[in-house]
Amino acid sequence: MTAHGERQAVATKNEAPARLRMQAEQVRVELETIVSRFAALGSGHSDHIHALFAELYLCETISWLDHLKRDLRPELAYRVIPRFFALYREHVLDRLDRPLAEITPHWRAYHRLSRRLTMLSPISSHLLLISLGAWAHTRFDLGRAICNSEMDQCREMDAVFGDLSDAAFLQATCCYIDRHLARQRGYRRLLLSLYRSGLMLLKPIWLSQFQRWRKASYRDCRQAASASPVDDGPACVRPAGWMDASP
Repeated sequence: MTAHGERQAVATKNEAPARLRMQAEQVRVELETIVSRFAALGSGHSDHIHALFAELYLCETISWLDHLKRDLRPELAYRVIPRFFALYREHVLDRLDRPLAEITPHWRAYHRLSRRLTMLSPISSHLLLISLGAWAHTRFDLGRAICNSEMDQCREMDAVFGDLSDAAFLQATCCYIDRHLARQRGYRRLLLSLYRSGLMLLKPIWLSQFQRWRKASYRDCRQAASASPVDDGPACVRPAGWMDASP
């Protein structure tokens, strides 16, 4: 290869991560718009309650993008973020007014509870709602998003399943609670403060649970793909021990 050809190859290689990051950053912009639109509906609108999970999702996306700046191989995660968001749009935003029977089973509990709540509901109900959203999106949607993201990128799995993902989610959770602490007063602020303290004390437990959800979601999706008669492409050999945890 000529020197000119080598320079072109390097430029193309460097361009791909930048383009992927721009696409992932666009998800952050869209989530900011979604949070603002839900918030602008006012407490009298039935869809206002969806601002709670949307804001958690925004915090998680901001944190993930921030941590990926320091990751050596972030391309897979950059591919996952837009596909992950597309599933949130499909199962939440596009289903707000649909009957529960038309909602995919793993999102039904979230939608059922959201239709019973307002912003004046007990804060424990709000925490349950965002927990149901986090469970549905992580335990089921994430695996599908990963499987749809060119899974020949074997060496990039740590950006989705490793310590980086734990650190990003912990930072996002703290950021989310701090945002709400700044808005609350009285007993609701006290309860949130206690909740934050409990999360920090128990973080080895719940972060491990989220890690198991991520791995189980991906494993189930790969097993379903393997059972399909459609060619799933060449097998990808994973680093030893990368998915040892049970669901």
